[in-house]
Order: sequence, then structure tokens, then C-alpha cells
Amino acid sequence: MKSIYLLSAVGVGVGCLYSFIFFIFNIGGGFISNDNKPAAFGVAALSILGTIVFLLLGRLIYNSNSYIGPSILIIVVTAILTLPVVDVTSNLIGTYQTYRAKPHVESYMNELRTGFVETIAPLEFDYNESKTETLRYWSNNGHDIWIKLRKKNETMTSEDLNNVINAYLQLSMK
Repeated sequence: MKSIYLLSAVGVGVGCLYSFIFFIFNIGGGFISNDNKPAAFGVAALSILGTIVFLLLGRLIYNSNSYIGPSILIIVVTAILTLPVVDVTSNLIGTYQTYRAKPHVESYMNELRTGFVETIAPLEFDYNESKTETLRYWSNNGHDIWIKLRKKNETMTSEDLNNVINAYLQLSMK
């Protein structure tokens, strides 16, 4: 039961962090939002009240004040470390998705390089940059494909774009 209570302190810490962020963004000039002091103070009061109730609940359950110190420590450490953990988790997920997508993107770009390039002349297909940009902006569903084309010493015309669209449609129907 002690571990469940201390694990709940992590949730209280995350809640305190988000209420602090809400308070900061809604007080005074509000960085990026309008001045909303009543909501900011309401959320701050609710956060403080919730933390006090959580600590008193622990005292009532365990008939001791020995859990208050570790609980406060966990709440403070969690509030401080939540944003870095979210950032690292996001980076790890992005790296993993890029790793998983890379063989598919390389295969698709190779297919484009062989079947697509001949039909879009005089445009040049930049394989490396297309692959890099596609991997950078790859979405979870894999619908974001970036194709980099160049036309030397001339401006691209609507006829060039029509050729690209038709060539892509022919390639996708294979």
C-alpha cells in the first residue's frame, strides 16, 4: 500500500507541474495568452488544495507523518523532471520511427529514382535530399513523401508540374 501511495505522488507532481504552467501562462501578460487571473488563481488554489488533501489522506491511511517527507520529495522531483522526461521520450519515439521507416523510404525512393526520373525530364530528382526530408517529416501513417526536383537554369512551368503529377500517377498505379 505504501508503494501505491508513493506512486500516486508522481501523479500529484505531474498535476502540480501542469497547474504551475497554466498559472504562469495565464497571469499578468500571460506570455502567449490573455490575462486570465481568476482561472490562474483558481487552478493554483486547486493544485495546492489537492496536494494538501493528498498528504492528509496519506496521514489518515497510515496513522503516521513518516510518508509526508518522501511524498513531498517525490512530488517536487516529479514536477521538475516531467518536461525533460517527456522530451526524451518524444525523441526516442521519433528516432525509433525513423529507424523503422528508413528501409521503406529507401525502397520507395529507389523505385522513384528508377521509374520516375525518366518521365520527368528535364527535371532532376534529388534522391539524397528527398530521402532525408521524407525521413525527417515521416508521419505515423506514412503518407508524407517529400520529393525534391530541380530544373537547371529555368523556371518550372505548369507543364513540368503536370508531367510530374502524371509520372507519379503512372508509377503509383503499377
